[in-house]
Amino acid sequence: MKENPNAEILKLADGELAGELAALETSYTKLRFAHAVKPLANPNELKEARKQIARIKTEISVRTYKAAGEEVQNMRTKIRARRRRG
Repeated sequence: MKENPNAEILKLADGELAGELAALETSYTKLRFAHAVKPLANPNELKEARKQIARIKTEISVRTYKAAGEEVQNMRTKIRARRRRG
């Protein structure tokens, strides 16, 4: 069975997540410049880097949402309900 790509992210603390995000964004920027100058041997590295950055950002927002008070969570739910009604 395929391993969950988020498994290692879930184990990290909040500070480690922020550090990992900064490192990945720097790495991604370097990859983009390298790819612009000379095509990468494996251009899928760019795609994987973007996905990893998105996974970390998602986990940070999930943790922020869970840490927010119940009032904030209820307010977001009301806003989403209004948007659905259209």
